[in-house]
Amino acid sequence: MFNGTLFKMKVVEKSEDRFLFEVSFDPSHEVFKGHFPQRPVVPGVLLMQAVRECFEDATGVGGKMITAGDLKFTNPVVPGEPVMIEVSSVNRGEGVFMIKSRGFSGDTAYFKINFELK
Repeated sequence: MFNGTLFKMKVVEKSEDRFLFEVSFDPSHEVFKGHFPQRPVVPGVLLMQAVRECFEDATGVGGKMITAGDLKFTNPVVPGEPVMIEVSSVNRGEGVFMIKSRGFSGDTAYFKINFELK
């Protein structure tokens, strides 16, 4: 949905249930003109969407609904600076996946986002 326009993602590692992506948000995208234009940061809802798209890209599995369970933002993600997104999943059956993710760069932790995708 937003990969290639709002952000670009690149697979760094991929195994059966764990994926690592490098994601960079385009600082010239329209969304950042209204989200703190003097010092833009990536909104949490867009980080959640990036996690979803990383999972869907890695697995080929798509869902219709996200149920947020646990969101923790510890540092702002700045557009233009790459962030590593690690995603793991558990198939709960009947098309339901528990997605766990974290965003980081080196020793800096940006977020932990966990949700169900149905």
